[in-house]
Amino acid sequence: MEKSKNNFIKIPKSLLDLGVDEVYIYAIVGKGSLIDGTTVLYMPQLLEMLGVSNRTENRNKMKKALSNLSIALRLNFYSDFRMQNNVAVEEMKSSQHYYVKVPEVKDWFIKVYVKDLNKLLFIDIKESKAKLLLQYLYILGMINAKANERRICYPNIEEIAEAIGFNPKTVMKYNEILKEHELIYFETVSLNEISKNIYSRWSEKEDVIEATAEAKVTGYISKERKKKLETSVETKKEPVSKPPKQKCASTDIDPSILSVLEFFVKGGLVLHQGTKAKIDEAIQICGLDNFKIVVKEMESKCRNSMPEKYWAGYFSKNVILEARRRKDTVEAQKRANEKLMNERVIESFDYVKAYRESFMQRKEKEDKINKDIVKFFPQLIEEKEKPKEEWLKALGL
Repeated sequence: MEKSKNNFIKIPKSLLDLGVDEVYIYAIVGKGSLIDGTTVLYMPQLLEMLGVSNRTENRNKMKKALSNLSIALRLNFYSDFRMQNNVAVEEMKSSQHYYVKVPEVKDWFIKVYVKDLNKLLFIDIKESKAKLLLQYLYILGMINAKANERRICYPNIEEIAEAIGFNPKTVMKYNEILKEHELIYFETVSLNEISKNIYSRWSEKEDVIEATAEAKVTGYISKERKKKLETSVETKKEPVSKPPKQKCASTDIDPSILSVLEFFVKGGLVLHQGTKAKIDEAIQICGLDNFKIVVKEMESKCRNSMPEKYWAGYFSKNVILEARRRKDTVEAQKRANEKLMNERVIESFDYVKAYRESFMQRKEKEDKINKDIVKFFPQLIEEKEKPKEEWLKALGL
């Protein structure tokens, strides 16, 4: 596993099928081997990072995970730092340090930035960080985008739960944890009365914001990036007047907000003190991140439903109203999520398995009864066979 100037590790997508512990251990080993493809392995340290005690059953479970990694991903373990003496996982001792050689991953992998992995490993939560990592990697692995596409994905909660073997409510809880710690970003959009989450890395959340705003207008989710607005100018002989430059009053607006407002500024929005006051009030109502979503939603609506000359006026008249609506929507969604998470979890029931077990129990019971009849009432069995014997004698057979 080579060092990268972007400081990330490559985690094979096939690893997600092995198991929760295998994924977590590989991530730790992979991070340690980032420089030259090798790292030190010490079982008590790994057990501590997994959040379990250094007991025999836990050590055996870890050895099983390491053995699976060795077979599936060709990890090699050595007892010396020169890596000349190969050692089998079964022969490893908990008190000894070992050395691991991690093969280079060339294709079909998930890119995980080291800073994000460190953030996840050091999250202070009661929930399993190994399971949290598995869900994080699954979501990242679903983001398959070309260079000119939005880096988003939108799997259903049930799809994630089935793929990684979690309960849907657990998936929702882990989503909130990952978002709270700025590892993933997602927005919920309602399409045909069905709620759907749109996900991205936290660093690429602008793609989610734009896709969500667009989907609310078009009714579907698109990965296609929209080109920046280019104002067309009719070619005439008379000179075309340039739009007036913004006054200095806009200089005290945060640059990140100015970039979000670029569409409306090009459409004629003047950033004077009155506009700034409305922007500040809208941000105070719903927060900065939600304000950016509000602006993107308003931009999408303008693009699709009104001429350019009305854009600036629409923004000025509706930005505070839309901020209040956004706040109400977020709070309603939060209450709905809390209600779902507080409901009792109903485990899935395998009816086929239950029927088979019931059938086998009945069969065993019937066989036992038949054996008891043969054992305790042999005369009854003989009497039952007598009519047949007499009938054969009558026929002279």
